[in-house]
Amino acid sequence: FAIFLYGTSFQHYLRYMHQYYVRDVAMHGTFKRDVLIFKTIALAQLAYVFLQSVEWLTKPSLGLLAAIVMAAMGYLTSALATVALGVDRTYFGIELGLCKFEYTSAWPYGSALGGFLPGIPHPMIIGQVFALLSLYAVGSFRKQYPLLVPIHVSLYLLHMLQEIFDFHAGKPKAKPKAVKPSHAS
Repeated sequence: FAIFLYGTSFQHYLRYMHQYYVRDVAMHGTFKRDVLIFKTIALAQLAYVFLQSVEWLTKPSLGLLAAIVMAAMGYLTSALATVALGVDRTYFGIELGLCKFEYTSAWPYGSALGGFLPGIPHPMIIGQVFALLSLYAVGSFRKQYPLLVPIHVSLYLLHMLQEIFDFHAGKPKAKPKAVKPSHAS
């Protein structure tokens, strides 16, 4: 099982980094399908191995509950970031020229609750990393799978650096779809 777990848990990161780098417009639909499948597999496996490695029913603890709540907060932040951008913009639609750039001030990109809740830079990745590290704080999980979370976090941070420094091969490989300009009356 460990070979399958480690062999399939990180595919979506490799696809993110590859698509961001090569910017292949013609493969955008396939890319979105693949990363959604691979990420679903990775998250399902992560949930399975986490629940199998902790004694959450026989020995519940405040620390375990805190880790689960914090992980849920991280994943919720990431999900809200996806909702704020939409699926196409989430999966490099702007970088590929398939979507026009539109600034969003919706949380977690902008502040909420009158500024009480500040915006978060790179909220999808930060939310995922926060969730992963929250789970990794549980000793029995960390002991059973010592490399799983560090590899996830390292690949997320590597991709975030790719985005921050805009590391790519150049313009999109295929002509992007025309975007109809919006006209104000």
